Amino acid sequence: MPAYAGPLGVAGVKIVTGNTKNSVKYVLPTIQAATVLNDAKTGLPIALMGASYSRMIRIGAVAAVAAKYLSRKDSKVAGIIGAGVQVRGQLMGLVEVRSIQKPLVYDISREQSEKYGEEMSQRLGIEVLPLETSEKIAGKVDILAIAAPASAPVISDKRLSAGVHVNAVGVSTGGKQEIPTETCKRSKCVVDQYEQTSKIGGMSVTVSSGDFGRKDLYA
Repeated sequence: MPAYAGPLGVAGVKIVTGNTKNSVKYVLPTIQAATVLNDAKTGLPIALMGASYSRMIRIGAVAAVAAKYLSRKDSKVAGIIGAGVQVRGQLMGLVEVRSIQKPLVYDISREQSEKYGEEMSQRLGIEVLPLETSEKIAGKVDILAIAAPASAPVISDKRLSAGVHVNAVGVSTGGKQEIPTETCKRSKCVVDQYEQTSKIGGMSVTVSSGDFGRKDLYA
């Protein structure tokens, strides 16, 4: 992910890797990120920085913007599926734009769910409750934040109530799918870049099946 900031006189590149075995085998986050920063005039490397925290904040900011303009203004209950770094940023963003009370969290690892609940409760000053299944969360929330690089949808379309807002940000490779095709088809579906999400993002499976296309997007 390269970038150039003329007024600052710097250029850089962020390198992101993903390994789903990290949390199980190495006690590390699934996603690792680093930024190399260079002087734009000379090309001299001037910094090598860990980028996991800034990545978390960026994802949280995007989630907050989406929820601010697309979720109901009276939304109070947030559900979190996946308990990694990305959804820490998402919840931090959501509490900035909505009066969130008692968020619910589920991860395939009960230990990760409980760790997330404890950490985010302390950080945000609100109680975050771990639940046993994703389905118990889906039908209870106003806003659902998902960051799960899953091979199959992590929720059932039938469990989602009308008017719920879904932030899905966990897929960055083709063949993965967080939310059901049926959910995409009956929703006002908004993406940031169709070319990316239709090939390697969260809608790649839905688009490749022929059940959804650019014409079906809300924006």
